[in-house]
Amino acid sequence: MDAKMPGMITGLGCDYLPASRTMQKLLSSGLVVLAYAMFASGATNNASVRLACLSIRLLPASARQFGWDYTMEFTTGPSADATPNNELAVVNDPSLPDHGSLYRFYDPSFPDPLVGEFYLNTPPFSDQNQDGFDDFFEPSQGVTNETTAGVIYDFTGSEGQVTALWNRPANSRTGTCRITLNTAWAANLSFTHRFELLEFTGSLAYTIAGTNANGFLQLAETDHNTNTVAGAVSLIRTNTDFLLLSAGAWSNALEQSFGYLADSGLGRQGTNYLEFVQFTEGNPSDGGNDYLYWVMLIGDANDANGNGIPDLSDPEVARRQPVLALSLAGDQLLLRVSGDLPMAYDLQQIGALTQTNWTIFRSLSLTQDPQVVTIPRPVAGAGYWRLRTQ
Repeated sequence: MDAKMPGMITGLGCDYLPASRTMQKLLSSGLVVLAYAMFASGATNNASVRLACLSIRLLPASARQFGWDYTMEFTTGPSADATPNNELAVVNDPSLPDHGSLYRFYDPSFPDPLVGEFYLNTPPFSDQNQDGFDDFFEPSQGVTNETTAGVIYDFTGSEGQVTALWNRPANSRTGTCRITLNTAWAANLSFTHRFELLEFTGSLAYTIAGTNANGFLQLAETDHNTNTVAGAVSLIRTNTDFLLLSAGAWSNALEQSFGYLADSGLGRQGTNYLEFVQFTEGNPSDGGNDYLYWVMLIGDANDANGNGIPDLSDPEVARRQPVLALSLAGDQLLLRVSGDLPMAYDLQQIGALTQTNWTIFRSLSLTQDPQVVTIPRPVAGAGYWRLRTQ
């Protein structure tokens, strides 16, 4: 039994007997031990969660040059002919820029759009607020005049150059990306695209059961709080600095499923746990296989034993239940508390066990074992006391 966990209660009471009776009579007939206790594995903690997509939603844009209007749009659909999903997705090829997509380029001098492959780097990693997240993908952090480069290929395999200028104000998930093409068919042609970040935030209510942390996650999309995601989460606590996410599925408000794969693990940085989450379908509303790669950050401020390791990955510490003893000294009662150090409790009292309105008599920091607390003798004929961990 772990006396450290918030919500644990242990207590005792006595029907107060007049002082003319002997102390032996008081202790033999009046001492009652109450078993109000919560095991460590049953305690529920709440952690914060941020889920950010590594894909960028890059919306179509038009440009005018020499009196002609051109349009550029992107998709990671099964072909360039599919309805565009506006995704600039993560590219798992170190020889290419970090994001890419198929494109459709509408040139008024051609009856059909030009199609091909488009690759573009996002701004270099930055973490000004030191939370482990790349600031570019974090709406709370702004991006100002960041320039990146990329390449573009047409249907013949001919290569062109791309530059991009990124801007997004802090506390906004939308910004602009000014893309300039330099190809054989589009020289110094610039499009100002609107881009959007996909982010969900919320909480994870979890309990610890041995080497597992099991919980329920509830998230809402930034700027679209009716777009929600919820579901069970199972984490394997491999050590104090590492959690493994088991495969599972969440659902949105439309009861569409978001299946996700087991991952390599969530590494701890202080009170944060950060890792990739790969979905089998990250945007089920469009029916495509897109927006698959996300980053999840779990922030856990719970630290029951104060050792600097959040409860989410801290091994359970076996602690003994506090032992309470009550004795009489003149007109006062002496409550003797024995237990592990250090501990913080609220000493609560009530006049009868049939009542429910326990009140806090005083707060108690257990700094020595045992520690004695003086309690005034009850005015009425009975008094009951209990300790509740803070």
